[in-house]
Amino acid sequence: GLPLVAAIRLAAPGTEQCTERECSEGHPLVCYLVAWSCGICDECDTMQRPGEVIFGCRQCDGELCAQCVVETAGSPEAAERDREVLARVARAKIMGAGPSASRFVATLSGAVMDTDPSVAAI
Repeated sequence: GLPLVAAIRLAAPGTEQCTERECSEGHPLVCYLVAWSCGICDECDTMQRPGEVIFGCRQCDGELCAQCVVETAGSPEAAERDREVLARVARAKIMGAGPSASRFVATLSGAVMDTDPSVAAI
């Protein structure tokens, strides 16, 4: 249905990674780089722009930003696993997956920074 289509449009090609996390409905979450559209974190209501790494549900169209993924992990070990997945997806972007691969740089926190000088910082 429509939620699956929405989740697919958000993910940059070649950046999806399976995770051990589930959404509130019990569906598996996938970690990916936001492509051209935007997502809204279900936990903090922050807009997730293109180039950001998030966890999303393909079935119910839910998303969690990188910070909320780590903050809502069930244990320190789970948080570390989530950070590793976030970092793998960020590295996939740098290695050429998805559009405009050279614009984005992974930070130690697992976030992805846009290095395009024409994009104003907010």
